[in-house]
Amino acid sequence: MDVEYSRHYRDLHERHWWFRCRQRWVERHLERRLDGRQVGPILDIGAGDGLFLPLLARYGEAEGLEPEPEAVSEATRERWTLHLQPFDQSFDPGQRYGLITLFDVLEHLDHPVEALRHARSLLRPDGLLMLTVPALRLLWTQHDELNHHRTRYTRPELRAELEASGFQILECRYFYHWLVPIKLAVRGSEAIRGAEPEVPQVPGPFWNRLFYGITCVEQDVVSFLRLPFGSSILAIAKPR
Repeated sequence: MDVEYSRHYRDLHERHWWFRCRQRWVERHLERRLDGRQVGPILDIGAGDGLFLPLLARYGEAEGLEPEPEAVSEATRERWTLHLQPFDQSFDPGQRYGLITLFDVLEHLDHPVEALRHARSLLRPDGLLMLTVPALRLLWTQHDELNHHRTRYTRPELRAELEASGFQILECRYFYHWLVPIKLAVRGSEAIRGAEPEVPQVPGPFWNRLFYGITCVEQDVVSFLRLPFGSSILAIAKPR
């Protein structure tokens, strides 16, 4: 991730409608899948400044792994267990997890299947993997450049990588459906006028509330349709 972007990430996570709605979507699926039960130790890979750890800690003792130490504040290091190292075969925590999460991480990796296989090796036989990724390469914009993405996924591509890594898929679905035409328009605009990557800003209060409301309606009303497109994908899987 761009260094300047990482400095603003906590503020975006706490105030920007997109990040708040992603957390809402993740929270809904965690509760639906776990029903409040404790699942034991939890690992959030690519934890950044530990932004998802308070949510994950509802379900067990949560810790994070972050390969970029500059993304982690001193306060977070003092409060949470953070492994500041790459997620590769050198990471051996000496325990197995009941839940491993990767929220918008896989698209940054050169070898995602290897990472997924390692995650599987760290899960208990009854453990769960939850992840999100950006969807559809035709939605590629300068925002992907800013984030140093390697790709954006289709659902079949993500399913294939999970299955090749030894997972049984419990759920794999698109979300942020309404953003697809918006991102297509942004891509078209960038192609015509050119653009440089810019760190996102929190919209003004009116627009922030409006976009948050639209997305909540989508999550509450439209999501049951399981539309075959969206700007992101959420997947839940277990070791096969």
